Amino acid sequence: MLQHLVIHSKARTFLARLTEKRIVQTTRIGRANHYEPYITKQQYRNAETQQFIDDVHKGSVSGLLHTLCNNGDLTKDDIESLMKRLKE
Repeated sequence: MLQHLVIHSKARTFLARLTEKRIVQTTRIGRANHYEPYITKQQYRNAETQQFIDDVHKGSVSGLLHTLCNNGDLTKDDIESLMKRLKE
């Protein structure tokens, strides 16, 4: 029973942090909290990508692209897709 309470406590703490970070929103329905996403998957991906670029590449998108090019991680199709997108 004690382990069950610890798991609930950890889950509540985790959900509270997600709520504070505005990743999920909480609605009280009766005696229970209802959680749902505050942001879309794409908004989350965009924020995480930007955070990665800021942390690892000091905010430089070109630094990220140079790394991908230098490692040979970009395929010909990737490069063509990027070039098409940059021309838009």
